[in-house]
Amino acid sequence: MSRPLTADEAHVHKIIGSKVGLEEIEGIEGVSVITGNIRCSVENSVVYKIKGTESLLIFGKQENPIDFGKLKKIYEDNVRYTEREGHEASGLYSEVTDDQEKKEPSQASSESTDRKLSEEDTKLTSSQVKASRDDIIKHLLNPIMMLLMQ
Repeated sequence: MSRPLTADEAHVHKIIGSKVGLEEIEGIEGVSVITGNIRCSVENSVVYKIKGTESLLIFGKQENPIDFGKLKKIYEDNVRYTEREGHEASGLYSEVTDDQEKKEPSQASSESTDRKLSEEDTKLTSSQVKASRDDIIKHLLNPIMMLLMQ
């Protein structure tokens, strides 16, 4: 067993387990649940497959809800601000859609990234990986935005 079940979880497991067969799925590292525009992770999860079905029983604590609608608005506001200020949108899409095409991110400009990454962060990273400031900014910003949009 991944972890011991709490008293409430054990009670639910006993009730459901007495009616259907439950088989624990080992090696689960993380569980995410998406409902509508909200995505959350289930921390310290224990997952059971209900025998004879394609269903799962998930125990754990809901953590880190992400509202995709709010995230999309923040992202689009950032793009509009960047365009309005005349800065290049360093690797950002001009809009977010459900079927966003993969595009090559443009070269990060120092003007558009100064307000996103502190100079201390780039200096620290530069000293550790021996890369230029522009390379650090390019490689930090693009993956962060891609992770947020998943």
